[in-house]
Amino acid sequence: VIENDNSERAWQLFALRNNGDLSNLIFFFPTKSKNQQKNDFLFDSRYSMATNILNGCIHALKLRNVTKENGLLIPENCHYRKFHNRIVIHPTSNDRKKNWLPFQYVKLSLWLKNQGFSISFITSPKERKEWLFVEERGFQLPQFGSLKEASEYIYESGYFIGNDSGIGHLASNLRIPTLTISSNPRIGLWRPDWGIGKVVTIPFPLPNFKGINFRFRENYWQYFIPERRIFKAFQELQKVCNQL
Repeated sequence: VIENDNSERAWQLFALRNNGDLSNLIFFFPTKSKNQQKNDFLFDSRYSMATNILNGCIHALKLRNVTKENGLLIPENCHYRKFHNRIVIHPTSNDRKKNWLPFQYVKLSLWLKNQGFSISFITSPKERKEWLFVEERGFQLPQFGSLKEASEYIYESGYFIGNDSGIGHLASNLRIPTLTISSNPRIGLWRPDWGIGKVVTIPFPLPNFKGINFRFRENYWQYFIPERRIFKAFQELQKVCNQL
């Protein structure tokens, strides 16, 4: 799967195929590439990465009985969405610039709490200290000894809200209704796509003025996704779940 066809590794692979050393090599391209050949597979931007890989395996690799299942096991002795009104919020990611702002999560949580939901913030042990303040606001901040424990907690929760992060993909894998907040208008391709989900991103592309080192999109995108918009998106997600 070649995300960018301008890397040294990609050039090496193209050369091997062109020279005949790997003539049967098939590339999956998330976006159009001048290096694409007849048997390669170009992703459809209307679908997620997971679905595109599935379709590529079926149509380009001619594989049968292909699914999006990835071996992730359902937690044992846990009950799916047992705490239906519990919303898990994961407010962090591996890049702070990808995160919706703390005060926005708090404001959203207060609105959701007023609607009768129980709010739990989850973080890694290293991040926990800077999020202790949410307990003073009346929200839960459970501690987990392992990712397995966090998975079990998410699996028994009703909903998940968070930034574009691995934990969001985990929640989706567990079939928990997932709302993802992202600065990337092209998040559609990379969105969690196992259970019911919804993505909210900026309404239009924002520039980064790299020439003058003013990264407007990276530093200010959060203000273009107000709390009310996320609240409305959650209500829409909840409506879909209630119809099933």
